[in-house]
Amino acid sequence: MARRGKKNKRTQGDGIDIHAPSIAILVVAATAFVLYLWQCGRHEALGNRIADLQGEYDRLHRRVMTEEMKWEKMKLAGNIRRVLAQHQIVMDWPAEDRIIRVPMSVRRTYGSKESVDAVHYVQVVGGSEDE
Repeated sequence: MARRGKKNKRTQGDGIDIHAPSIAILVVAATAFVLYLWQCGRHEALGNRIADLQGEYDRLHRRVMTEEMKWEKMKLAGNIRRVLAQHQIVMDWPAEDRIIRVPMSVRRTYGSKESVDAVHYVQVVGGSEDE
């Protein structure tokens, strides 16, 4: 007769029974959580980088605006005359017969692919042609 009451304790588990689908769900959830944390960190780093670049852009934009303002002040006729006098340079506007007029048709096509092969010409007003 078989003995009753004695069972092999190695084969009998005292813990919780966890099935394979439950483990798979836990692994997927843990992976999703880690990916979520990584994504949040990445987005925060990109946001900081964008903020830094925006600050640099603003700084460079202010610098460009300052330089443009300085250039505009330098281009004023009074300032140009003052600098020319300071360097002892005597300049005047060209005489009317020394002005070259460029037709509008040439101005419109200048720089386009068609203008490379086109013959460009200028019209000298009031001057001699052998100059």
